[in-house]
This record gives sequence, structure tokens and C-alpha cells, in this order.
Amino acid sequence: MVNYAELTSGNFTEFVQNDKEAILVYFTTLAADKQVKDEYKYFNRMSRFLFGAVKVAVFRVNKEAEDFKDIKKKFKLSKLDDNTPELRFFKNDLTGDDKQGSMVNIAFDKENKNLRDIYDDISAAYTSEIQDINP
Repeated sequence: MVNYAELTSGNFTEFVQNDKEAILVYFTTLAADKQVKDEYKYFNRMSRFLFGAVKVAVFRVNKEAEDFKDIKKKFKLSKLDDNTPELRFFKNDLTGDDKQGSMVNIAFDKENKNLRDIYDDISAAYTSEIQDINP
């Protein structure tokens, strides 16, 4: 079983903005009683690969809620109207508004089993003290 946090507008700040760890958030319009893996069958594989280096969370957005447009604007979500999930990466070593400002759009195709592009985008945005590795 894969562990991930379920986020809402109410707990987002505490979980994401107040935490210095890197966090990948999967935004979806999927109902709470549905499994994420039913929408994105490679979700568990991706989460297991990132485990320990990047926290993974799911933010279920209700299209009927009053704050739907505000959430879309805040997180620059353009595909949720079409029930298409979106990934956002929040960089490590930052908190508060800096963390929110560090948000990176991770483009992905939920039908593509090759997760290399997702990993590469996260790796490029991840803050590390390692400058270069020499053989």
C-alpha cells in the first residue's frame, strides 16, 4: 500500500507551505470514494519510487465547490475542468510564500507508463547541495 496525504484547502498550508520537504501534489476532481490508481494507474508506482525523497499528496478538488475557481487560479490548474489530473511540485528547503512561489508544473500523460519525464522534472527542481559527481 502506498502512503500519501489527502489535502484540502483547510490543511494545505500546514502540510505544504509549512514543511521544508519537497512535495508532489496530484490535483484531481476524482470523488473521495474513488481510488487514485483507478484514474492514474501508475500513481502507486510513481509514489513508491519517490518515497523518502519527496512527499506525495492528493488534493481532491470539488468542481461544484465555491472555491473551485480560486483553487484553479492559485495552483494554475488549467485542465481540471476536463477532469484531467495535474501534478505540481513544491521545492524543498522553502516555506510559506516562497514555497508557494516555487511551484513547478510537472507535465504528464496519465496513459504513459514511462515515468522518466516526471522524475527528471522533479530532479531538476529539487534543491541539493551536491554540485557535481566525479567518477
